[in-house]
Amino acid sequence: MKKDIDFESLKIAIQKKAEERKTLVYLENVDKYLKDIKESEELNTIWESYSRKFPYAEGIQFSEITNILVEIFNM
Repeated sequence: MKKDIDFESLKIAIQKKAEERKTLVYLENVDKYLKDIKESEELNTIWESYSRKFPYAEGIQFSEITNILVEIFNM
């Protein structure tokens, strides 16, 4: 999955969307928010349900997603 992602373009897109939505505060405190996301049982449960419903998400673990997010924001 990682080899298919252009991390730099994704990071730029996230930055632009945050500017557009006036939510840059989340990017300024990204470490805190990523930690909260990684530790959220509720989000993990939501992801498990989602990945069972949609075949394209099948086999992708919540931890893979959060690890990629950490990688993106630590670039």
